[in-house]
Amino acid sequence: MNSKSQLRRSLGVLAAVVGGFGLIGAQLIRLGLQARPEVRTAIAEPIGRSFSRPDIVDRNGRLLATDIEAHSLYADPALIQDADEAAEKLAELFPDLDAIELRRQLSDAARRFVWIKRGLSPGRARLVHELGLPGIGFRKELRRVYPLGRLAGHMIGSVNVDNKGLSGLERAIDDAGDVEAVSGPGRSAKPAWQASIDTGVQHAVEDELVAAITRYGASAAAGIVMDATTGEIVASASLPGVDPGRAVEANDPARLDRIQGGSYELGSIFKALTIAQSLDSGLATIDTAFDVREPLRAGPFTIKDLHPQGRPLTVREIFLHSSNVGAGMIALGAGAERQKDFLAKLGLTQPLRLETGPVAQPQIPQRWDRTEAITISYGHGLAVAPVQFAAAMATLVNGGTKVTPSFRAQIGGRRNGEMLQLLSPTTSARMRELMRL
Repeated sequence: MNSKSQLRRSLGVLAAVVGGFGLIGAQLIRLGLQARPEVRTAIAEPIGRSFSRPDIVDRNGRLLATDIEAHSLYADPALIQDADEAAEKLAELFPDLDAIELRRQLSDAARRFVWIKRGLSPGRARLVHELGLPGIGFRKELRRVYPLGRLAGHMIGSVNVDNKGLSGLERAIDDAGDVEAVSGPGRSAKPAWQASIDTGVQHAVEDELVAAITRYGASAAAGIVMDATTGEIVASASLPGVDPGRAVEANDPARLDRIQGGSYELGSIFKALTIAQSLDSGLATIDTAFDVREPLRAGPFTIKDLHPQGRPLTVREIFLHSSNVGAGMIALGAGAERQKDFLAKLGLTQPLRLETGPVAQPQIPQRWDRTEAITISYGHGLAVAPVQFAAAMATLVNGGTKVTPSFRAQIGGRRNGEMLQLLSPTTSARMRELMRL
């Protein structure tokens, strides 16, 4: 009887122990199931997505922009042991950080993720690692780099911290849907975007502009080279330039892209358009003479030649000697209305948009009468963007066909846009002849 009683007590104790462990196990499972979604959400929700981008190359395949892996620095405030120490050391390493705001973020133990610095170089990442701060970690992301530095910076454009395009061809890539959201450093499998520029020509143009700024003491300069047949922009430079790796520079008014982003009274190069209109309409030939010995009167204004020849000049000589009086007389022969229609046909009075964004709108006179016809004939009173004017000039020399500017290479030499005959081939031939002279 005594042994049976002892056995029952032993079995009771064993059952209680087993039952207790069972309850503890069930509770752990329940807590685990409840905790998993909360932890996952708290860590994952604040992490911004990054984007992979195709490379950008020049017309000969030389690399202009690409993605590389980079370390991005983050913190888990719940694991930070000393927020003051962490904020102080990180701010010392990165002076551009707001130490007060960083300390506030690192002190918030309810947060599980805070970005500190994106796109670190390997050297910077190593310095952070050597600090040995608990709760500080790295995440690999894609970072956009530009092997040729500032070269063609305006045309290439820039991206933001998430690798999204902000301007230039980089923005055009996003607009075309050629970027992909990624959660890690996975590079894009899409084909490279081939730009129209030739880096050799681009270097030459930028070097010439630097020399011109020095020679004339200028504050800025711009130059463009365009394929007159296809509309491809082989070089486009505006100085001071921008570094595509530093997007903030694009907001500096002194670094405006003057090829596309500004409109200007371009002066005597407009005389080519005035003469082309006269030749194409049959109002004159290159041998037609005009008596330019007396200045032109336009209201209170007197238009003179800077280098008067003291004799009548043919259309050919008006172009060669850049006669303001001669250009004004040719324009008066056509009339203000026909002048306006001709410039509109060449696309100089309407807005223009390229792959890299809108072009600065032309500034057209509110009143377009005799005085305006004279001044516009030699490039004053109408302001246009240089890229828009280059397209009009291309029409003058390419046989008379419409040209649409493009920053993307035209495969197989195909034209960008619809082919329209704006001038006669004969007029274009005469203009080429004058330019050679």
